[in-house]
Amino acid sequence: MTGETGHTDKPADQAGGYEARDLSPLAIGVFGILVAAAIGLGILVAYWFYWYSANEAARTGPQPSALFRQEAPKGPRLQVDAPKDLHEFLAEEDTVLNGYGWVNRQTGTVRIPIDRAMQILAERASGATVMKPPAPGGRKGP
Repeated sequence: MTGETGHTDKPADQAGGYEARDLSPLAIGVFGILVAAAIGLGILVAYWFYWYSANEAARTGPQPSALFRQEAPKGPRLQVDAPKDLHEFLAEEDTVLNGYGWVNRQTGTVRIPIDRAMQILAERASGATVMKPPAPGGRKGP
């Protein structure tokens, strides 16, 4: 039985086993050609934009950034011998941390080694006094 829409009421296996209203090969071909044309047009536009930008940059030259400063930075710009610099830095730190020295002579502020500072703080915290060893040739006993 055929309705107004052209469909048959027969099951698919009796109607030939496929949909009778598939896309036509002409419509598929036209769609493929349109897609290929759109891709080709996109490639041409991209190529033209690249060509135009390259010519414009060559004509005007590179533009400096607004953040660019003309003066050179102060001090050395490269670290020539990193291992040597690290060794010197660590030696300076070791001298400051493990040696005696003046921080400010006018106020009487001195620098002492870390071990000695920890010992002094421990003595103050415990309230004990550390006896100094006797001077050579001093008295022994009461």
